[in-house]
Amino acid sequence: MAKKHEGRPLELQEAIMLEVRRHPEWPDILGVTITERHPVAPPHPNWIAVFTMSGPRIAPERALRLISHLQNEFDLG
Repeated sequence: MAKKHEGRPLELQEAIMLEVRRHPEWPDILGVTITERHPVAPPHPNWIAVFTMSGPRIAPERALRLISHLQNEFDLG
């Protein structure tokens, strides 16, 4: 298994929001919060991300897949 890159919460938030802004069909996503998970067992992600939405909406599936992809690439360092 390949070693994951390390990232800080702010870096991950910025990367996620940069991608969100590239999707005009996701206007309800206002922000994202990164939280470290405890305990964690490799190869599971050591962080989670939660979107802040405008109103009682659910984040689009593609946005959630973006999070999953980044969790496979990055661990919090």
